[in-house]
Amino acid sequence: MQSLPGLVNEGPKFSILKLGEIFKAKVMFKNTGVTTWVPGEVVLVSQSPARNLTWMLDTVETPAKNAVAPGEFITFDFSASAPEKPGIYDFQWRLATRQQGEFGAQSELVKITVK
Repeated sequence: MQSLPGLVNEGPKFSILKLGEIFKAKVMFKNTGVTTWVPGEVVLVSQSPARNLTWMLDTVETPAKNAVAPGEFITFDFSASAPEKPGIYDFQWRLATRQQGEFGAQSELVKITVK
Protein backbone atom coordinates (compact mmCIF):
# COMPACT_ATOMS: atom_id res chain seq x y z
CA MET A 1 0.00 0.00 0.00
CA GLN A 2 1.16 3.52 -0.81
CA SER A 3 -0.18 6.93 0.06
CA LEU A 4 0.76 10.13 -1.78
CA PRO A 5 -0.86 13.55 -2.28
CA GLY A 6 -3.52 13.35 -5.00
CA LEU A 7 -2.97 9.64 -5.63
CA VAL A 8 -5.47 8.20 -8.10
CA ASN A 9 -5.98 4.48 -7.45
CA GLU A 10 -8.15 3.65 -10.47
CA GLY A 11 -6.37 2.18 -13.48
CA PRO A 12 -2.65 2.90 -13.61
CA LYS A 13 -1.70 4.69 -10.39
CA PHE A 14 -0.70 8.33 -10.80
CA SER A 15 -0.36 11.65 -9.01
CA ILE A 16 0.47 15.24 -9.96
CA LEU A 17 2.92 17.38 -7.97
CA LYS A 18 4.40 20.85 -8.32
CA LEU A 19 8.07 21.42 -9.12
CA GLY A 20 10.15 20.98 -5.95
CA GLU A 21 7.08 20.22 -3.82
CA ILE A 22 7.85 18.58 -0.50
CA PHE A 23 5.27 15.88 0.20
CA LYS A 24 4.45 13.15 2.69
CA ALA A 25 4.49 9.55 1.51
CA LYS A 26 3.61 6.24 3.14
CA VAL A 27 4.71 2.84 1.92
CA MET A 28 3.60 -0.34 3.68
CA PHE A 29 4.98 -3.87 3.40
CA LYS A 30 3.93 -7.15 5.01
CA ASN A 31 6.55 -9.56 6.29
CA THR A 32 5.58 -12.70 4.36
CA GLY A 33 8.82 -14.51 5.14
CA VAL A 34 10.00 -16.58 8.09
CA THR A 35 12.61 -14.15 9.44
CA THR A 36 11.88 -11.29 11.84
CA TRP A 37 12.94 -7.87 10.52
CA VAL A 38 15.17 -6.11 13.03
CA PRO A 39 15.14 -2.28 13.24
CA GLY A 40 18.27 -0.77 11.71
CA GLU A 41 18.89 -3.80 9.51
CA VAL A 42 15.92 -3.46 7.12
CA VAL A 43 15.51 -0.24 5.12
CA LEU A 44 13.33 1.04 2.28
CA VAL A 45 15.19 1.80 -0.98
CA SER A 46 14.08 3.63 -4.12
CA GLN A 47 13.47 1.73 -7.37
CA SER A 48 12.87 2.36 -11.09
CA PRO A 49 15.86 2.57 -11.34
CA ALA A 50 17.29 1.05 -8.16
CA ARG A 51 18.73 3.47 -5.59
CA ASN A 52 17.84 6.60 -7.57
CA LEU A 53 17.72 10.09 -6.03
CA THR A 54 14.68 11.31 -7.98
CA TRP A 55 12.86 12.17 -4.73
CA MET A 56 16.01 13.58 -3.05
CA LEU A 57 16.48 10.40 -1.02
CA ASP A 58 17.21 6.81 -1.90
CA THR A 59 16.96 5.14 1.52
CA VAL A 60 14.40 5.43 4.32
CA GLU A 61 15.32 4.02 7.71
CA THR A 62 13.09 1.51 9.51
CA PRO A 63 10.55 3.46 11.58
CA ALA A 64 9.65 0.66 13.97
CA LYS A 65 11.14 0.55 17.42
CA ASN A 66 10.17 -3.10 17.62
CA ALA A 67 11.02 -5.98 15.34
CA VAL A 68 8.54 -6.93 12.58
CA ALA A 69 7.64 -10.60 12.92
CA PRO A 70 6.39 -12.77 10.05
CA GLY A 71 2.78 -11.83 9.24
CA GLU A 72 3.13 -8.29 10.62
CA PHE A 73 3.19 -5.02 8.65
CA ILE A 74 5.65 -2.14 8.60
CA THR A 75 4.79 1.37 7.40
CA PHE A 76 7.45 3.82 6.25
CA ASP A 77 6.13 7.37 6.68
CA PHE A 78 8.52 9.94 5.19
CA SER A 79 8.88 13.27 3.39
CA ALA A 80 10.24 13.52 -0.13
CA SER A 81 10.81 16.32 -2.65
CA ALA A 82 9.52 16.40 -6.22
CA PRO A 83 12.15 17.05 -8.89
CA GLU A 84 12.83 20.63 -10.01
CA LYS A 85 12.45 19.61 -13.66
CA PRO A 86 9.01 18.95 -15.26
CA GLY A 87 8.32 15.41 -16.38
CA ILE A 88 6.81 12.06 -15.49
CA TYR A 89 8.70 10.15 -12.82
CA ASP A 90 8.42 6.66 -11.33
CA PHE A 91 7.70 6.35 -7.59
CA GLN A 92 8.49 2.81 -6.45
CA TRP A 93 10.22 1.24 -3.44
CA ARG A 94 11.59 -2.07 -2.19
CA LEU A 95 12.95 -3.44 1.07
CA ALA A 96 16.63 -4.20 1.59
CA THR A 97 18.90 -5.45 4.34
CA ARG A 98 22.23 -3.80 4.98
CA GLN A 99 24.06 -7.14 4.66
CA GLN A 100 22.25 -8.92 1.81
CA GLY A 101 20.70 -6.14 -0.30
CA GLU A 102 17.22 -5.93 -1.80
CA PHE A 103 14.58 -8.57 -1.22
CA GLY A 104 10.89 -9.24 -1.83
CA ALA A 105 8.50 -7.56 -4.22
CA GLN A 106 8.60 -3.88 -5.15
CA SER A 107 5.80 -1.53 -4.15
CA GLU A 108 3.23 -0.66 -6.80
CA LEU A 109 4.56 1.66 -9.47
CA VAL A 110 3.08 5.17 -9.36
CA LYS A 111 3.67 7.56 -12.27
CA ILE A 112 4.02 11.10 -10.89
CA THR A 113 3.70 14.07 -13.20
CA VAL A 114 5.73 17.04 -11.98
CA LYS A 115 4.82 20.44 -13.43
